[in-house]
Amino acid sequence: MSNFITEHVDQLSNQEKSSPDFSLSMSAKLLKLSPKVFIELLYRNKFIFKRSKETAWESYQNILDREILCHRVINIKHSTGIVVPHLQVRVTLKGLTYFKNRFCS
Repeated sequence: MSNFITEHVDQLSNQEKSSPDFSLSMSAKLLKLSPKVFIELLYRNKFIFKRSKETAWESYQNILDREILCHRVINIKHSTGIVVPHLQVRVTLKGLTYFKNRFCS
């Protein structure tokens, strides 16, 4: 797994290398888990939560402080042309290593 991740990270520019992060779905694939199973593991182990069923996943502050997960604001353009910012939980490289050791060993 680490070779696969390293190959992709090495192709990033210097600015992007400073803090590479991955979507929950991509992280699940890198860990050889289904996205549904990975997200359920994160939720049950108190890494992520939702304020309501309609909102996006968020990470707890202690997890953000440990740099396992991070938040990124992404802009979504609706069919009406309106661009709306949304918060997205992302997994850091440190987080991928942590989850590999915790959930995949």
